[in-house]
Amino acid sequence: PDVIPFSMYAGTMQSFYELLYGTEGGTLYDADEQKWVTGSQGFIDSLAFLKTIYDEGLAVTPAQALDANIWQPIVGEMLPQDRMGATVEGSYAPQFWQPGGQFEWPEYSEVMATAPFPTQNGQEPGAVSMSGGWTLAVGAGTEEPELAADFVKMALSYENSLEYTVDSS
Repeated sequence: PDVIPFSMYAGTMQSFYELLYGTEGGTLYDADEQKWVTGSQGFIDSLAFLKTIYDEGLAVTPAQALDANIWQPIVGEMLPQDRMGATVEGSYAPQFWQPGGQFEWPEYSEVMATAPFPTQNGQEPGAVSMSGGWTLAVGAGTEEPELAADFVKMALSYENSLEYTVDSS
């Protein structure tokens, strides 16, 4: 097609995991049993969905999906040039389109919108996310643990976290 409806690429967080965790009882690891869960109906349904979108040309090609840099043509060309309808991304994506960003696109806020990733059949909770969030970490062997902890506290204060979030997305 001239326009690719959406992208779900090889990154498991933006494709398989979200699909799986949006199925009834969907999980990849059973902590109680201490076993990996494979072959469940949700596992099969998630893989079938991915197969369908690739077989029907509703996403980037499988070869493109396996390219670690596919995000660049998606956010830098396909979306801004109306060659893709949607993508599964995180809150970081708008930073690329903002003034000074890698792929400035002044109209992005008028063209793009956000939507939660739905569960398979609309069951509770209605949407899923595999996003992890931001973190700063200090190595256990640091020579200045108190200074490092003070830095983390300062960097992740409410004010600094809010400023970072607004500035980057």
